[in-house]
Amino acid sequence: MSSSADAADAIFWKAYGTAIKKASGQITINDKTAFYLSTKAQAGPPGGDGISPSYTNEGLFQLGNNLLPPDQLFYSPSTLNSYIGQLQTQVTCPTPTWRITPDGVYAVTSTGSMWFGGRPSDVNVQQITNTLQDLEAAQIGKSKQLQLALADFKQQQDAGLTGSQTFAQWAPGNAISYNMVVQNCKAKAAAYQKAFKNAYGPLADQKLDDEAKLEKAQDTITPSVGFNMEYVLAVAIRSPFPLESCGPHTAPLVTYITAVKKAQAVIGSGTKPSASIEIKYSQGTDVRETTFNQSAQSAGVSFNYFPWISFSASGSHENITSSVSTQADATDITITLFYDDMSLVTVNPSGSWDLGDVRTKYQGLLPGAPQEVQTLVKPTQLLLATRLGYKVKLGSSSSKQFDSYYKDTVRGGGSVSIFGIPCSIGGSASHSTENTTHNLNWNSTNQEFTVDPTDNAGFATIVGLIGEKVQTGA
Repeated sequence: MSSSADAADAIFWKAYGTAIKKASGQITINDKTAFYLSTKAQAGPPGGDGISPSYTNEGLFQLGNNLLPPDQLFYSPSTLNSYIGQLQTQVTCPTPTWRITPDGVYAVTSTGSMWFGGRPSDVNVQQITNTLQDLEAAQIGKSKQLQLALADFKQQQDAGLTGSQTFAQWAPGNAISYNMVVQNCKAKAAAYQKAFKNAYGPLADQKLDDEAKLEKAQDTITPSVGFNMEYVLAVAIRSPFPLESCGPHTAPLVTYITAVKKAQAVIGSGTKPSASIEIKYSQGTDVRETTFNQSAQSAGVSFNYFPWISFSASGSHENITSSVSTQADATDITITLFYDDMSLVTVNPSGSWDLGDVRTKYQGLLPGAPQEVQTLVKPTQLLLATRLGYKVKLGSSSSKQFDSYYKDTVRGGGSVSIFGIPCSIGGSASHSTENTTHNLNWNSTNQEFTVDPTDNAGFATIVGLIGEKVQTGA
């Protein structure tokens, strides 16, 4: 539990998680899956008439490509923490040193990544280290030149000089510096692969093949069926995580678009969401953390919780400056959650790049591997709520705290978070801010507040995520 959360926060979160699981009516948790809540609920992408399915797919990919902790209820959405990135950490592992003991030969690295077998010579190890460092430096240079080339392409495109060309078609004859670093990267990659094969022989083939798959999946320029999927932008950026068949009109995408179109159709109409559920403190008191089925949960291991009501003076949801303690009057608090639809959207990473069960490919993890790499959790389904909103009736003690923080936040121009939903105070009903998707209105006389979705961002909210556990070693 975080330093700012109290015991009541944990119980309210467990009650909330249990309630939305039940409301969807579709979630089945077994020994291979787990249910997650987000530290910041994210807005779903727009979809439907006039919006490219590829654009919607890209948004779903960004929502689903999260790094899910194997032993915690909450995940933190971030472009720096991703499932694909963790796969790359597993496969593109640091070159191990070797320790000889009476029990045998052991491989050791600072991070304890994947061991695929074999014991190379010191000369081989040094060659791998040198060529890998050269490759990583070349990739950094390639990334910088790519951004410059994309900027040039966009400028020429806006001036009408590129015709119907995509970036991939335009670059060979126009992005000279970028083309040079691409060729340099290919040469460095070939040298690294040669060094690795010299060191490990046939054992290297599977690892290099898996590295190539992940690299192709994250290629933002060149389309590869089964590896990445077109994302309609001016620069024709592409993205991995194909929905089932790498086509734009797959069943999961249709399911999402159907739900979103229904929500978008009533935006601004003044109609209330069609469904609601009530959440009380008592509903969470007997909920065990094992209900959500994360790994490594035992009597001695507890989730890290954070306040379910928190304020931020800066307007950024991540920077909590104060939180409301609901411990004193928890049983007096009533939460009503409103929504139109609560459904699961499949984002199963089943493309050609998916590595499958790595235990059948590699000998296992290197000694000392941390828990977070011993069990990967593959995002498979998003829990989507359309037109999500709340009405919360507070108790005497918590309402006084809320009123004080509310007034401070109004003066400071900050925001409020309710169960991870970022809310503006007194914002526009039609438009969200950069950091918020909902608006909050407080009635101090009635000791209650309401949370309503904005028209442009609150029509679809991802409130939970299902992950499949992938054991990466014993």
